[in-house]
Amino acid sequence: LSYPIGDLVLLVVSVAALAMVRWRPDPAWWLLGFGAGFFAVADTAYLFTLANNTYTDGNWVDGMWMIGLVFMALAGSAPRRGPAEEIRGFAALLVPILFSLAALLVLIVGTFIELHPVSIVLAAGCLVAAGVRTALTFEQTRELARTQVAANTDVLSGLGNRRVLDAELPAHMESLPAGSYLVLAILSVDHMPDINSILGYSAGDAILNTVGARMRENLPPETVAARLGGTEMAVLRVVNSGGLNTVDRDTRTLVRAMASPVIAGEASVHIELSAGIAMAPLHATRPADLIRCAVDALRAAKQNSTEVEVYDPAGDIGNEFGSNMFADLLRAFDRGEFVTYYQPKIDVGTGRPAALE
Repeated sequence: LSYPIGDLVLLVVSVAALAMVRWRPDPAWWLLGFGAGFFAVADTAYLFTLANNTYTDGNWVDGMWMIGLVFMALAGSAPRRGPAEEIRGFAALLVPILFSLAALLVLIVGTFIELHPVSIVLAAGCLVAAGVRTALTFEQTRELARTQVAANTDVLSGLGNRRVLDAELPAHMESLPAGSYLVLAILSVDHMPDINSILGYSAGDAILNTVGARMRENLPPETVAARLGGTEMAVLRVVNSGGLNTVDRDTRTLVRAMASPVIAGEASVHIELSAGIAMAPLHATRPADLIRCAVDALRAAKQNSTEVEVYDPAGDIGNEFGSNMFADLLRAFDRGEFVTYYQPKIDVGTGRPAALE
């Protein structure tokens, strides 16, 4: 009885391997499976003929063994294929489901017909293995979900990280309804280097953590919030009604709600925030351009100490020359393509040139 059982185990391994490689024409596994199949048939026939005392040397059972050996020998010398694509979805569960159903069928039949105890034990073991594998799959799925959340979450602020904005901003721009605006506001905590140098980096981390929590509390669920890096945080939302004034007012309300003092250790730290606003398609139609416009508005807010600034194309030099200006200037400098003109400065008393500019 051990020979047929061993043949079935080998056949099961071959079928499982073929399922893992998407049943592609891999000669080695197919030949091994056929060899195991011939051996299973031959050993089963030998078991019955030996039990009935009808086995004779040189009959068809011996031929089946030889055919199985030939297939297995060919499997060892068959060329190997490259790695298979990863199996996903129902195809990955097909083989375990089929074998679980077969084991369940054996147990059901065993309630009406007396079967060999080994068959019952093997069927029960198959169901137990399937249950254990299912539990492990659920745990792996939960761990994968936790990993994906952690990969898209900023540790300090609890907001999304740059990956979230990089994924959501293009998607929102492509699906933006007609007549609506996509508002990108970039907020920054002012004077953070001074806070870190005086109170330490732990105080700065506590401020970022508190500001992130306040942002999550004051924003609607459909709003995308992400930390870009340093002290800069982005807020992305779709506005269906209202104009620049409404967006400016809402942003100022958010800034003031986040700017209350923060407890950092034993100190109460007064914080200030600045924000820059850009809107699509009013100011930009591409994700990178919209971010650049919001960053330029944030720079203006910090420079003018106005708390919140809406992007103004008139004050954006980069908008006039394009995003490639800096790279073009460096390339021109390396190639010596600059032509310099000097304006002389004349000394009024002597009438002679005194300097150049």
